[in-house]
Amino acid sequence: MEKLYIDDDCVTSFFIGSLYYFIQKWQGYLRYLKFEKYQDKKFVLMTNIKFHCLVSDFSYLTLDLPVEFYKMGFQGKGYEAVLDQREELTSPHIYSQLIKYFRNYYNRDKAIEIWTPRNSDTFWIDKKPQIFTQYVSNLIEHDKPIISIFPGNDINGFNIPPVIWQRVIDILSQHYILVVSSLDTNLSLRLDNENIVNLVSYNEDDKLEQIIGYLNNSICSVGMNNGLAHVGIFTRCPTYLIGNFDERENHSETITASRKLSDYRAIDEKTILDDVELFIRKLMELEESTIRKVGRLPLGILYNHIRIEGLLITDDLMLIDNVLENLDISKLYLKSKYKMEDERVINIKSLKEVKAGLNFAYIDSVKNLNKNIKDSWNLVKEYGILAGSNFDNYDVKIALQKALSGKEVNYGKIEGQSYEWWIQKDDNIFGNG
Repeated sequence: MEKLYIDDDCVTSFFIGSLYYFIQKWQGYLRYLKFEKYQDKKFVLMTNIKFHCLVSDFSYLTLDLPVEFYKMGFQGKGYEAVLDQREELTSPHIYSQLIKYFRNYYNRDKAIEIWTPRNSDTFWIDKKPQIFTQYVSNLIEHDKPIISIFPGNDINGFNIPPVIWQRVIDILSQHYILVVSSLDTNLSLRLDNENIVNLVSYNEDDKLEQIIGYLNNSICSVGMNNGLAHVGIFTRCPTYLIGNFDERENHSETITASRKLSDYRAIDEKTILDDVELFIRKLMELEESTIRKVGRLPLGILYNHIRIEGLLITDDLMLIDNVLENLDISKLYLKSKYKMEDERVINIKSLKEVKAGLNFAYIDSVKNLNKNIKDSWNLVKEYGILAGSNFDNYDVKIALQKALSGKEVNYGKIEGQSYEWWIQKDDNIFGNG
C-alpha cells in the first residue's frame, strides 16, 4: 500500500488542545491564511479527526492524531494536551514526538509550518485576523421541536452538578426532542427516554457533524459556556449559555442569552428551566414580529440570518420596502417594474444577471412561473429558501408539481392573506446548480 505523502507546496499545522480554543482561537486564523495569503498552497492539518468538519472548507488533508496519543488519556487545555488539568504545558517529549510523526506526511522543504501558541495564551492570536464560517447541514424532521443541550464542563473546567442537569433533561424531554451532546462520553446521565437523542455515548468520527446537524434544526441550544456551545454559535442556533460569555466571541452575531454565575453549585433546575422558557418565548416573539413586519411568512424565517443575499420577483412595492427595512439584506436582486435607488439593490431584467449563492428567492408572480422556479432554484445556495405567493392558485400548484418533480412543498398563510409556499434547498432535485 502506497504511503500517504504530500510532496507539494503546503501549509501545515497541528492542534491538540480544547475544542473551544480550536473553534475560537485557531481555525479562523488558518482560514484567513488560506483565503488571503496562501491561496495556492495545500493546507495539511493534524488534529482530532472529529474536528475535520470545522475546517473542511479549506483543509486539503486532515490527519488524525496518533492512536497512541489517545490511549495515553490526554485532555485538551487551551492549546495544550495534558494528563492533569493542573498542568499548563504538554510534555516536551510528547510535543516533539507529535511534530516528528506529523512530518512523515509532507515534504518539509516545501512546507510552511505554523504551530499554535503555547499554554492558554490568547494575546497573540487575538491580534491576528481571522475568517469564520457558518456551519450548515441537512434538514432533520421530528414531530416535536428540537433543543440541543450541552451539559459538559465549561471552558474553565467547572460544571453544574449532574443531578441538576438530569432534572432539566427529564423535564424538557416531556415537551421537546432533546439532543444531549458532550465530548465527555462518561457523563453519568440517564438518556434512555424516547424523546432524547443520545450523542454523549456516540463516539464515531462524524460526531461533530451529527451535533451540527441537530443544531441547525434546533429552536435553541442550552448548555455550559464550552466548546460545543461555541459550535452552536457558529451554526447561528440561538444559544442560552450558563457561564461568563464574552460577546466579542459571537462572530456570527447569533442570538444569545447568558446567565453569569459566581458558583456553579448555586444554580438549580428551576432557574435554568425558567430561563429557557423565557428565551424560547422571546425567540418566538422575534420571529412573529419579523413575519408581521415583512408581511411574508417564508421570509420571516430569515429573522435570525445576517448579511442576507436574495432575489425578489415582484411588483409589490410594499413587499420590497418591507424586505429591505426588516431583514439584514446585504444584496437584493430585484426583477420588478419598479427601480429601487438603494445601494443594496441590483435592478435586473433577467435572472441570467443574478449571481448564484442566494439565501432566498421569492417569486411573487405567476408569469413564467415554471421557468422562474427552476432558474431560481439553481441560484439559491444549499439550505437556502425558495418561496412564493399565490399557493391557493391552481396554476401555481401545477407549476410547482412540474418544476419541483413532486418534492414536498411547505405552505401556510398570515391571517388575511393568501397562502404562500416555500421549500428549503437540502438536496439537488434538478441535477445541477
